[in-house]
Formats: sequence, C-alpha cells, structure tokens
Amino acid sequence: MKKVFSLLLCALLLSNCASVLNGKQQKVSVQTKSSKSIVYVNGVKQGEGKSVVSKLRRDRGVKQIKIVTEGYKDEYLVHYQNQKSPLYIMSWVPFGLLFYPPFLDYGPKSFNYKREVINKNKLIPIA
Repeated sequence: MKKVFSLLLCALLLSNCASVLNGKQQKVSVQTKSSKSIVYVNGVKQGEGKSVVSKLRRDRGVKQIKIVTEGYKDEYLVHYQNQKSPLYIMSWVPFGLLFYPPFLDYGPKSFNYKREVINKNKLIPIA
C-alpha cells in the first residue's frame, strides 16, 4: 500500500497535474434554434433537439459542429480547447519542492472546451 501511494505521489509531483487528472473526454452542450435540428461533430451524428450534449475528445484539435435543420441552410461552428483546466492550480502546490511542473503543463488534456456552444445565427430558409 505504501508503494502504491508513494508511486502515485511521485507521479503527481513529477508531472503536470492537469494532464494526469483531467479526463480524455469532456461533455459539451450544443444549443440550437429548432427542436428538429440535428447536430454533427466532425461528421458524426451526436443527436437532435434544441440542446444536444456531446462528448468531445481532448486532443487539442479543432472540432467542426454542423447543425442541420430541414428547410433551412446548414450552419457550421468551430469549437476548440482554449481554457486552462482548473486542475492546473495543483501544479503550483509543490512549488517549494519543484519549479518546472507548472511550466510543463501544456498537454492536450490540460485544456478544456467551453461547456456550452450557442448558435446565435438566424435560421436562413432555403428558397
């Protein structure tokens, strides 16, 4: 038990905490204008309705969100990770012991998506 605890402690002290403790995926809510809208993320259907919750993989890649509503023009949104995870603060805890972990905390899992994507554009009917 002591070995497991000491290995875990060393892993947290010698690495970047946000990258280790954050999950591989994050739930993001996509708000649409119509209950008949279908939401796709990178070409994969996520669901339909006014509010669709999808899991986005934390890989520092840009995600394309496509909102399809019958009778209206398709809408495209871009979503990307741009916020540091709150777990980043834990990298500063052993500041007296180690100086470099906060500066090395830049992995794909150390950043978060915005939790909600709101489509503010008006629906454009297809004539």
